[in-house]
Amino acid sequence: MVLVVFAVLDLALAYRLQIRLENAAREGASYAQLHPDQVRDCGDGSIWDRVVAEDDGVEDLHGFEVVVLREGLGGTNVPVSGCSTTIPRGTRVTVEARAEHRLLTPLVSKALGSTVVRVAGTAEVEVQA
Repeated sequence: MVLVVFAVLDLALAYRLQIRLENAAREGASYAQLHPDQVRDCGDGSIWDRVVAEDDGVEDLHGFEVVVLREGLGGTNVPVSGCSTTIPRGTRVTVEARAEHRLLTPLVSKALGSTVVRVAGTAEVEVQA
């Protein structure tokens, strides 16, 4: 019974992390609508800064990263980085916040085949600027 309780706790913690990452990604996507080229270290602000500011401590999560993708030719997603990429109005941009959740329960770890679960939150917007 204790193993089942801890397994449910593990899954609940992973789901909570996903919700945190989705909220952070939405905040980054909101900024990306008007500033899609400002991914990180761009002076006044960036998509990364907005994602991190949304949730205190999200930056300290194990394996945390923010990935910004833009719609490319043929519907493929192309990574965006830096501060000077020109992204035309109407282009779809995806902001993804990722982190890892370390499982507490051996039962869940054995079922999944890993002690770590990769969790992501994603938000997609259309460039308005």
